[in-house]
Amino acid sequence: MNASTKKILLAAVVLLTALALGGYFVFIPKQEKKYEQAIAAFIAALPGNLTADTITVNALGKSAEIHGLHGTTSYFGSDVNVGMASLTLTGLNFTPGKGVTKLADSLIISGISIQDETQDIALKSLELHTIRGDFNAAAALLGDAPLTRKMDVAATFSAGSTRMQDYVVTMHTLLGPIIMSMASSETQEASLLTAKNAVSKNLRLFALNADIVSLDHVSAASVNVPNIISPLLEFMETEDLDALNAQVLEKFRQESLEMRGIVLEGFRLQHIMPESITINKLSLDLEASADKLVFKKETQGLALPPTIYGHMSLETAQFSKFYAKPLDLDLRKDVVLTYTSGAPIAITINDLSIRDKNLASAQLKAELLYTGDAEHVYAVFDSAPDNLSLKNATLTLTDKTLVATFLEAEFGDEAADMREKLGQVIVALSAVMGDGFVLMAEGLAKLLRTPGTLAISSAPELPINLDNPLDVIVKALRLTVEYTPSK
Repeated sequence: MNASTKKILLAAVVLLTALALGGYFVFIPKQEKKYEQAIAAFIAALPGNLTADTITVNALGKSAEIHGLHGTTSYFGSDVNVGMASLTLTGLNFTPGKGVTKLADSLIISGISIQDETQDIALKSLELHTIRGDFNAAAALLGDAPLTRKMDVAATFSAGSTRMQDYVVTMHTLLGPIIMSMASSETQEASLLTAKNAVSKNLRLFALNADIVSLDHVSAASVNVPNIISPLLEFMETEDLDALNAQVLEKFRQESLEMRGIVLEGFRLQHIMPESITINKLSLDLEASADKLVFKKETQGLALPPTIYGHMSLETAQFSKFYAKPLDLDLRKDVVLTYTSGAPIAITINDLSIRDKNLASAQLKAELLYTGDAEHVYAVFDSAPDNLSLKNATLTLTDKTLVATFLEAEFGDEAADMREKLGQVIVALSAVMGDGFVLMAEGLAKLLRTPGTLAISSAPELPINLDNPLDVIVKALRLTVEYTPSK
């Protein structure tokens, strides 16, 4: 390479370097200033008088930082004071296309405070990662678009993961502050209407100078809710329940509401009582559409102190005084309702049970039909008995120490004699009511005399209308009764 060529190449490198530096120090700062002004204009266009102390955009780093955001704005028609210590966006998409696109890698907000005349909201930090949404439609959220349109637009925004720390809501009342708080919350995926692998910890409700409710841990495998927010908000104004039901039902025809793997642990309720109600674990699964309703709920370790269940009746008052122990309950509900056009609604009770670990248990399994006019599965809840028919059922009763404890509380030393006498009385009374009553009474008498398990099953030839007279129903049940004494 001769000297002339080297000089030409060197001159070209110098020129390209000068152009690059010129672009960096002139063009890029202009672009950053343009974006900073656009963000400031966006903040100024929000309702109220929100301003920021500083706005910094790094075009090469695709990031923006806002510090000292403060002022007043409008929230559902009320003026609120807003403050944010800092807001940082990274991986910004400065030119989002039409429809739902990636908007930013992350949004981190710290030092959030929102105040109005009745409540204060404080949040230490909020993180959203992999943010997506329809940015070009977002203007509808601030304009005069119909509420339904606003909710549809809001539902397009989502985050790949979220984290929240130290959330506190303080409501000011004449009886003193009511404080709701949560230490932390995380989700793997989240939007206005969906969540996946969500976990929240240490939820508390403080009122009347005492901790009323506390919950150590809440988790959800997945949640998907049809966009029923606008009908609910409209109902708050119109109080038109029929319109609400029609709109919600139409949403359920289009999309199912699903809540999978909901688990609550470490629940405690204390309310003007010397002792608290506690639950070790509560699990819930729900699926709801126009044609199907699946509800599964299991409560483990529900502890009811004597000072609470003793107030239910005179009998429980005497029982609680004698037993002097908390009820230690497990409860289960597993019910499926299915609607098919032109056919009765099928109601399947897979499990409806209550069990005290020390005293007794009861469980019902059954299949029923709703034969009334229906266009959706929820017609069942408006039904009268004449629209319900029983296909089959099994009732299982297990006594450990309940009968003995109850009779001893009522009759003292005569409890053993009363077990036999009550059995005789029940059988004698049933004799005048028919064979089916006698069969059940004899089984119940055995359970009263000796702890064990009594199973009463029904398998009628045809579904039995539950509006029939009781003797007709019992006669058609085709009962089988099996008693097994405890070992």
